[in-house]
Amino acid sequence: MKIKVYPWPNQPTKIAIFTGITCNLACLLCGPGASSRWRAELGLGKFNDLDTNVEDYDFSKIEHVTFTGGEPLLNETTLEILRRLNSDTNIHFHSNGTVLPTQEHLEQFARFEKFLLVFSIDDIEQQFEYLRWPAKWADVVDNIAWFRDCAPDNVRFGFNVVISKLNEDSYHRVKDWMSQHLPQNKKGIDTIFYTNETNGLLHRTEKLDNRNPVEFLDEVDSRRSTNWKLAFPLVKL
Repeated sequence: MKIKVYPWPNQPTKIAIFTGITCNLACLLCGPGASSRWRAELGLGKFNDLDTNVEDYDFSKIEHVTFTGGEPLLNETTLEILRRLNSDTNIHFHSNGTVLPTQEHLEQFARFEKFLLVFSIDDIEQQFEYLRWPAKWADVVDNIAWFRDCAPDNVRFGFNVVISKLNEDSYHRVKDWMSQHLPQNKKGIDTIFYTNETNGLLHRTEKLDNRNPVEFLDEVDSRRSTNWKLAFPLVKL
């Protein structure tokens, strides 16, 4: 499948690129349409990512690009697209924090005048590990420290939190942690914190089936050997 950013009647200048569904996590608030790990868990088989041939894409007038996935650092299209963007393109790059970039990723990051690296983290510690399964909080902490110390100087940082029924009373801990461990980049630019709301939903397909939240979570726990009631003991559904 190939999705072109042209030809359109009016050439866009701001786009979001879904680099593919290749991902090492099956986050609770995601689903098989955006995660290969979710597809594997549900036995849905392999899904082909976007065509990696981007030579026919016209990025010459693009001013702002948001990279999403899947996990962009694991998708082959990411580097190919970065190479074709002008250095004055404003980049917002989302990552789950479990993957470190290659040397070529870093070289491409350094090429841009404005590069915002956004960590998608919905909570911390045990709650993070439930929401972003099967990620380990300790590994993400180490990786963020690595980015803080090793990312090119031009890279700014951000944290994006998805708020759901489970973490609506605890997500603020992410901002507290951020303020302590990654308040600024090397140039002293403040780290950005922002949130997305799910309007009470726990998963992307909730409107399409008859399961209530407890049934959905119990089913997830039965496959993953997790326990949402232990992870979020104060939550009443």
